[in-house]
Amino acid sequence: MKRVFFLIALAMLLAMLASCGSRTFEPIEESPIPSEPAMAELTPSPSPTPLSSPTPAPSEEPAYRNALTGVAASAAPSYRPIAIMVNNIKEAQPLYGIGKADIIYETQAEGGVTRLLAVFEDISKINVVGSIRSARDYYIDLAQGLNAVFTHCGTSPLAATAIANRGLKTIDGLSGSYANTFYRDKGRKAAGYAYEHQLFTDAERLVAAEEKLGAVYNDKFDNTLKFSDTPLQGVKTTPATSINVKHSGYKSTLFEYDSASGTYAVSQFKKAMNDADTGEQLAVSNVLVLKTAISNIKGDTSGRVSVRLTGSGDGMFYCEGKAVAVKWSKKDAGSPFNYTLSDGMPLMLARGVTYINIVASDAVVSVDE
Repeated sequence: MKRVFFLIALAMLLAMLASCGSRTFEPIEESPIPSEPAMAELTPSPSPTPLSSPTPAPSEEPAYRNALTGVAASAAPSYRPIAIMVNNIKEAQPLYGIGKADIIYETQAEGGVTRLLAVFEDISKINVVGSIRSARDYYIDLAQGLNAVFTHCGTSPLAATAIANRGLKTIDGLSGSYANTFYRDKGRKAAGYAYEHQLFTDAERLVAAEEKLGAVYNDKFDNTLKFSDTPLQGVKTTPATSINVKHSGYKSTLFEYDSASGTYAVSQFKKAMNDADTGEQLAVSNVLVLKTAISNIKGDTSGRVSVRLTGSGDGMFYCEGKAVAVKWSKKDAGSPFNYTLSDGMPLMLARGVTYINIVASDAVVSVDE
């Protein structure tokens, strides 16, 4: 009996196995595992090009440079420079128009008194200038060296001879032809100034005089002056912030350096040398001291002097608060000055106004650092 049940159970098991073997099972669809998004191929960004300072374009040379200062100007003047004899005695102070001058020369006239020769390349910028005094022959040499029209009122005997012998045309306040070029200042007369300290002129009168002379600008004239933005570069110098030039026992001129402006402020008679037209103290970029022979003219009862300006000599140049020894030369009365360093290289001036002191060989020049 047990055997029968065993066989039945075995048969049923085999039937079930057969049934399972023939069934088809549907595969289970597995959700695909989402793949990670493909990483974009990263191309490294180029490093930013550093911003470089633009190469400065070479500065364009101005249309014109003032031949007496080296400073840029819009155009050349229409007329020749004007060189005006300016009274510098103490009783004639204050002076008018000197702040507009491009070059100022100072040297003795007589008795230790000095006079100035104020030179203007462009006369149109002159408002009023004076007071004006008489000529000396060596001042004429200075004017000729710059191709300037010499302007004065009267002459010394030697100056009159020089003008006649050289065939010069000057603007003379004692000449009938140019009487209207000058005027006597009524305010000075009322203030008690002596007659010789009352004579003045201005741009309008000077333009009319130059037109009469036919003194047109000459761009071919070489005054030999050379200018630079860095005049003392590579030059061995010594400090010079204060220069006192003793022209005579009567007259000294003081130059004091101002580093803020790069100029020397000028003083005389123990006060600022102001331009009475503007009220401003005269300030100059270059100071020259030229030493030469100065002597009394034999037989001259007025004490006039002779000043040697031809040949050569020694001097000093002051600029940017520094000093350097120089040499000067002048071929003849009508030639310009040539300035060189001790080694013969040309002297470069700073762009701006130049004040030139012409003193005796033994004149005392005191310099403070």
